[in-house]
Amino acid sequence: MQGNVSLTANAGTIAINNAINLDSNADATRGNLTLNGTSVQNATGVLNANGLELLGAGNFTLNVAANTVGLIAGNTSGSVTFTDTDAIAIVR
Repeated sequence: MQGNVSLTANAGTIAINNAINLDSNADATRGNLTLNGTSVQNATGVLNANGLELLGAGNFTLNVAANTVGLIAGNTSGSVTFTDTDAIAIVR
């Protein structure tokens, strides 16, 4: 995928079971991913994005060790668990 992607679920869980790769090629800048839901988890799918925005009242469980995100930001009242393979910047 190229560019920015937003996934929203007004009810239920956003389950990421396959990779979301926002890097169109080795020379391109990765896009940004917004997840907005009542519950979000990446059970087996790896997230590869420049930025990750978390929105919603649910819990975010994003703990696949191979996740690669440069910047994480959000506005959520639930818990956030995130694992990344390298350095990450956190914005409030």
